[in-house]
Amino acid sequence: MKDDSMNQISFRYVKQVLNDVSKLFPKEVQHRCIDENYYAYLWILENTVPYLKENVKILDVGAGGGVISLVFKKLGFDVYAIDTWEEYDEKYNNRMGIKEDIIERLEVAGIHLKYCNVLKDGLPFADNSFDIILLLDVMEHLNAPKKCLQEIKRVLRTNGHVVITTANLGTLKNRICVLLGKSNHVELEYWYNSVPFFGHIREYTVDEVKQMLALEGFDVKRVKLSNCLQLPVIKKIRSNPIEAIIMALYLIIPMFIPRLRYDMIVIGQKQNENE
Repeated sequence: MKDDSMNQISFRYVKQVLNDVSKLFPKEVQHRCIDENYYAYLWILENTVPYLKENVKILDVGAGGGVISLVFKKLGFDVYAIDTWEEYDEKYNNRMGIKEDIIERLEVAGIHLKYCNVLKDGLPFADNSFDIILLLDVMEHLNAPKKCLQEIKRVLRTNGHVVITTANLGTLKNRICVLLGKSNHVELEYWYNSVPFFGHIREYTVDEVKQMLALEGFDVKRVKLSNCLQLPVIKKIRSNPIEAIIMALYLIIPMFIPRLRYDMIVIGQKQNENE
C-alpha cells in the first residue's frame, strides 16, 4: 500500500478508507454531517496525499471529529491529534456528536490524543517532531493565528508541510452580500447570543493566508480553491427551480474565476533556516 512515494496510493483505495471511516460514526452523524462534507473530505485527501512519504508523522491541530485523522491512521500512519473538544460538549449539540464518543473513537483507532489550547498552551511537543501538520477549518476560529503558525513551524521538521483549509473571504457570495449592503458574517442573532462563540472569528482571502505563511518563513507549495462544500446545497433545493438556477450560477461562475470559490487549501513547506 505504501512506498517511498505515496503518489502510488490508489485514490480509489483512499476513497474506500474514507467510506470505512464514515461507518465508525453513528448513523445520524453520518447523514447530517459526514455525508454533507464528503466531497470536502475527498478534496482535502486528494490534495494532501501527494505530500505523504513512508513513515511520516502527522499532527492534526484542532482535530474536532477526527475524520481525516482516522483516514490517515487507517492508511498506516502515526497520527497525533490535539483539541480542547470544548464545543463537542453534549450541551452544545454539535452536529459531529459528543466529546466522549469522539475521543473514544480516536483512542480505539490508536491515535495519540492531547488536550490542548494551542493559543494558551502552545503545542506540547518537542521541536522538529512532525512531517505533516493539518490545520483544517481552524484558522477562521482563531483570534491569534500568528501564535498558532509559529508553534506549527516550531514542531514541524525541515521540509515538512502544513496543510491549511479555511473559508475564502473573497467568495462570490460574500462579494454579493457586501455589494447589496448586507453583512457577510454569520447571522447577528447567532453571534450575539452564543456564549461561548464557536463560529468564524475572521475569514481570509487567499493572498492573506499566503502572506501569513510567508511571514513565518514558509514556502507556499500549493493553493487550490473549491466549491465542494456547496454541492449538497444543490441537492437540497433542486425542488425549487428558481433557487436551483441561482445556485447553479453560483457554482458555474467560480469555475471560470477560482478565487470566487468557497473553500481554499494552502500547503506550505518549512524551509531550512540554515541555508
